[in-house]
Amino acid sequence: MLSTEDKKAPILSYLNNETLLWFPDDYWSNKNLTKRHLYILSNEEIKNGDNMEPGEWYINTWNNSEPFKNDNLDNNGYCKKIIAATDKSLNLPGLSQEFVEEFINSWNSKELIQQVNVECEKKWNTYIDEDIADSTFDYYFKIDNFNQITISKIKESWNREEVTELIYSAMKSRAYTSLTEFNDWVEENL
Repeated sequence: MLSTEDKKAPILSYLNNETLLWFPDDYWSNKNLTKRHLYILSNEEIKNGDNMEPGEWYINTWNNSEPFKNDNLDNNGYCKKIIAATDKSLNLPGLSQEFVEEFINSWNSKELIQQVNVECEKKWNTYIDEDIADSTFDYYFKIDNFNQITISKIKESWNREEVTELIYSAMKSRAYTSLTEFNDWVEENL
């Protein structure tokens, strides 16, 4: 989250009070208010000249820079790609009101949300190169009808039943084992 001069920013705090408020439709300009935008950053490592597409938006997390586009960026290891934001001027997917409100509530209760899961979907791509066709798939952020990403908190603890269900689903999807073999494995390892 960064402070901004953008009067349309939906998050604000009053004077030096770090308590955040949600004002999505109010374009206030007041020297006592600090307006803020919330940005969701990718955790993908960016190397010089690698994974960086022209026209994508980045933030330098070392100095909390304003968002900037990649123009022959010399990455120092602190630059992160922005994948969604409350800042509509970036033309990126947005964040749901529910998520922003949850973020503000957790900020105000000193339980800062620092990591989230962003839902992705798999799409098949067919490439044709010199009469050779090849199909692969890529992952894309799932965008809803409101041009917003779907976000969920990262679960920090799992009970035995949840772990068992996840492992079985993964193994079943790959046709690795029978239910009997799986149950034997669970009894031995969990």
